[in-house]
Amino acid sequence: MVIWDFINSTVNKYMPNDEARANIALFVIKLGKNAANYAVHEGVKGIPGDISGFLNMLSETQKFYDYTSLFGNQAGDPITHIKYRVEEDLVLRKHKTTIMDEKSIYPFPINNGTVEISRTLREVPPSDYLFQIKLFSLLSKAKEKRFESSDFESGGYKWKLCLYPHGYEKEKGKGHISLYLAISEADPYPLGWEVNVKFELFVYYRIRDKYLTLQSLRHFHEFKREFGFAKLLSLDTFKDASNGYLIDDSCVFGAEVYVIKSTSKGECLSLKEETYDNSYSWEIKKFSEIKEERLFSEPFTIGKHKWKIVVYPKGHGSGKGNSLSVFLWLDNCGSLPTKRLGNWFVTIFLLKLACSRRLEFPRNYSITGDFWFCDLSEGWGLFDLISLHDLHDKPKGFVFLDSLVVEVQIHVMSDVKEFSSKMPALETRDVEEGPISKWHGSLSKLET
Repeated sequence: MVIWDFINSTVNKYMPNDEARANIALFVIKLGKNAANYAVHEGVKGIPGDISGFLNMLSETQKFYDYTSLFGNQAGDPITHIKYRVEEDLVLRKHKTTIMDEKSIYPFPINNGTVEISRTLREVPPSDYLFQIKLFSLLSKAKEKRFESSDFESGGYKWKLCLYPHGYEKEKGKGHISLYLAISEADPYPLGWEVNVKFELFVYYRIRDKYLTLQSLRHFHEFKREFGFAKLLSLDTFKDASNGYLIDDSCVFGAEVYVIKSTSKGECLSLKEETYDNSYSWEIKKFSEIKEERLFSEPFTIGKHKWKIVVYPKGHGSGKGNSLSVFLWLDNCGSLPTKRLGNWFVTIFLLKLACSRRLEFPRNYSITGDFWFCDLSEGWGLFDLISLHDLHDKPKGFVFLDSLVVEVQIHVMSDVKEFSSKMPALETRDVEEGPISKWHGSLSKLET
């Protein structure tokens, strides 16, 4: 993850106007049956085979997470959990990705720059396409510098692998095996077409029964239809049978292609300071005569939500029998949008036990903090706001004329808006300078 000091720095510009965006892309690997065999025979150049198959006011909050809605029909981790079928039985297989030695990392040029390509090893075979070549030594003697696989389909597009046995010299791949992914020209595309693709290319590492994997994210369009790796492996490394890539003059390449189709589905989480009509005071009369274990105030509205104050005169939880317990309760939890996972929103609030008696130096007991309210966490507060001994100590003035006053102030509330067309523009606004209440204690969840 990103270090907070780095992302919060105004120099790095990740949070203009105290706002930030976070995106996620998920891909589910479904193992397919696409494969091709490229056999080379004496006197024959090549015979291709058939295919067999937002956050804003971010600096104000103390918690850097949010529970977002479910999105997409399926979600999966293409690296750690792979689901595939074997004889109609669903098998969940875990595999560990191995990071290769730094000596195995080769740079290749893009736009006159140099990008380092990370190489990993994995056990699971490519899900979209396998391309086997037999008698590679004869292929390397051919005059042709480029060999193409048959077309295969992934993500609604047709693709093919392009192999340069002696390296793609235009991208300084001489002396290496060069492997590229190209969008097929078999189907016509409209003028101005473009497609964003995350793809992985593979070489079978036979002696360890694993696949050397290189991945990239590229923007394909009519003027650039092919991307890949000019320096996949050096020819010396590839041809040395002891390295396990070319054994019995045979090798296997593969591809996985994920077309990134934007659903433009997301949420905007904004934090708003409640500065108008943001407090409520509740006077509990005849406090000494109360027999109930729990008291609810009348519902009151602050922001877009209805609330109640909950008081346990004899304490609750760890404060039972020794303290006064006070909680802030979300009264309209049932009206939260059901399509949001957990229906979470954050609130920074102050619960205060006011001194009812007019003293020269009045003393208040209070708890300030922030927490996430939802359909599973409707109430938050303190089990031991004040001891019963101090509460009933007359000189301290909390219970005066048999009345107790409990107050709540809500300083900040979050709001979540869903969007489904395009990313909302970051709003430019002026933020008023002012202190935000600090944490003074430990809030507890009120179990119902």
